[in-house]
Amino acid sequence: MNRFCLQISTDSSLSSTSAGSRDTGVTLPLNSQLMPPKSVIQDDIRMKLGRFELVKKKGRSEVWNLFGQVLDTTTGARLPYVACYACKVLYTDTGGGTGNMTRHRCPLGTSYKDSSIGSSTDTNTDLPSQPSFETTVSASGQLSPETGSSYQRESPAPPQSHTSLTAQSSFESSPPFSDFDRRLFCASAVRCCATDLLPPVVFQGDGLRAVIETAISIGRRCRLADRQSLATLIPDTSTLQQLIDSSSKTVLSELKVEVAFTARTTGVSLSVESVAGDDRLTVISANYVGSDWRLKRRIISVEMRDQLRAGVERVLKDCASGALRVTVVSEEPLPIIEPARMSVCICATLNSIVHSIFTHAIDENRNVADVIASCQKIASTLEKMGLERWAEALGEQRAGLIDYLFYVYELLKFVRECVQHSSVAQYPDLIALVRPVDWSFVDDIRKYLEPFHVMAAIFSQKAVINYHMVLPEWFALIHEFSGEDEESSASADSSSKWLWNVRKATEEKLRAVTNTTIGIEHRMATVLNPRLKHLPVICTDLQRQMSLNCAVFRMETYTKIRSMIGPWESRTATVKTDDQLSSETMEGEPPRKRISFLSSLEDRAMIDDELECYLRSQFPAIQTKDVLQFWSTLGQTQFPNLAHLARYLLSIPAACCQHRSQSNVGLPPESLSSLLVLRSSYAHATHLPDASSFSISSVLSAKSTVTKVDA
Repeated sequence: MNRFCLQISTDSSLSSTSAGSRDTGVTLPLNSQLMPPKSVIQDDIRMKLGRFELVKKKGRSEVWNLFGQVLDTTTGARLPYVACYACKVLYTDTGGGTGNMTRHRCPLGTSYKDSSIGSSTDTNTDLPSQPSFETTVSASGQLSPETGSSYQRESPAPPQSHTSLTAQSSFESSPPFSDFDRRLFCASAVRCCATDLLPPVVFQGDGLRAVIETAISIGRRCRLADRQSLATLIPDTSTLQQLIDSSSKTVLSELKVEVAFTARTTGVSLSVESVAGDDRLTVISANYVGSDWRLKRRIISVEMRDQLRAGVERVLKDCASGALRVTVVSEEPLPIIEPARMSVCICATLNSIVHSIFTHAIDENRNVADVIASCQKIASTLEKMGLERWAEALGEQRAGLIDYLFYVYELLKFVRECVQHSSVAQYPDLIALVRPVDWSFVDDIRKYLEPFHVMAAIFSQKAVINYHMVLPEWFALIHEFSGEDEESSASADSSSKWLWNVRKATEEKLRAVTNTTIGIEHRMATVLNPRLKHLPVICTDLQRQMSLNCAVFRMETYTKIRSMIGPWESRTATVKTDDQLSSETMEGEPPRKRISFLSSLEDRAMIDDELECYLRSQFPAIQTKDVLQFWSTLGQTQFPNLAHLARYLLSIPAACCQHRSQSNVGLPPESLSSLLVLRSSYAHATHLPDASSFSISSVLSAKSTVTKVDA
């Protein structure tokens, strides 16, 4: 205690000199335009930002040993506010007395009133032996008006015995953080770890604690007396890890039940995805449209790449046993795993095609790999020199190959723009890298990659249904590279001739792999897009370009759809029995022969099932703008069986996404799995672990653990 009093005395005397030199003695009125809001002043004092400090105010009352007047160090003027030296609670100084200050209960001691009358009955019952702040200071005689004229801007660090005093707030006897506050913070911390893929240990760092303290101060939800109070809010690492594990298990258990039910009723698809920066791991996600017609892409497992097949089989056993339909989408071809149908990511297919084209398009003067390597060196040099920094954190690899669709395209674009707009001539090291590069060739490569990049960007949007767009986008890409003639090639220079040859080879390659890339599921999904349902448009183009029979494709697709939706329950009246027809004939209705004749005149043969009715129907453009919304409303009402099939086909992802972490901290597979499961759960706003789901005992144990560590 003597050490505490000595610290106050020493710091007070030091502050007296510095504050006195700036104090003009002028006190601003309460409504002065020169004063910021009261909350800003209080936050500045509490957070020790430096503009405002507390100085001694002359007065006959002993309460002025506990409170100081606010001084604006930028102007030297005193403000009509006073604050407790310890907890920094601000009061308006109206000049009418010290009533508010004498009733103040400080979290670092009892009130002035209680200490002045020598009573301990009104103090905190949990702290019977704790003297008041005034008593502590007065006993040393260091803050009397005769010995000090001002008090330091920073409050003294409380001694060890003051740790438990944080259980008392500035205005009432409740703790600064309630049990619900701690549970709420735990839920937010778990969400933070899951969203940014962070290990729980990040919450033990001083930097993050300072951020939290600032946020609390800005929000002014609670009044912190010191930094040690914050430790009672933040759970320790082990407690937070337990909460992450228990929450992920609960979410995963409920998710498996939901996925299994969807798989048995409509069908489900699984996608095998990669993790940026860690080639050892793969993520398995379940993709489905729920009964609420919301698209859901939920992470269900994280597996080692060398154990992927076993992981997929385990997920199929847990979630797709007895499934109506199952599709597995991956970047690399997988062996057939019953009962799933295997499909390859469309972006991986495009990237493989580009790699094949560039591999066979190498000559003495045109080598794409050398250009990419040169641009990588330039980008690295620009960053090291502090000139430019490539902000895009893109993965360099895709399915074992360099990613031409995103990484190479963005790299070439970034370097080209930097070279054009930066003063390269001032940096000799940079000139040595830039000069040997044929920038017209760089432009040709980027121009060639642009259609692939645009198409890949369409299918890389995770939260959007896009499977029904694979077929039209594929033929649009073929059209993009078609129309090259020999005359333009003969008259072109060497660079343009290289581009012409590459484009021609790409068109031939795309046509050659069409049958293996575009499956019947792609065509069925396109039919279920009400704006693209008339396949003859695409089939005619296919027939013209590839000499294939359009009718075969169309009939095969329609037959497959009919087999998957089952028999259609006709909405027309049931056929009448002979007795009914006889009775109707007696009442003057046409006889059966006449009915048969009239029916033959009607065009009823073309509307004999639900699919045909859907194909012949016309819908306003506003109703078909959103495919999923169409099938969840009008489509489900008029074509229930087709809508049932649409829930499955439209949920299949056309491409596999890549999961990225906001942290460079390496996470073990089991921790990464838990965080990814929670992150996908938060993204869909379902199965969220909230404050009420965390046990109070766990949080209290975390509190005691943190207190012991701080002690």
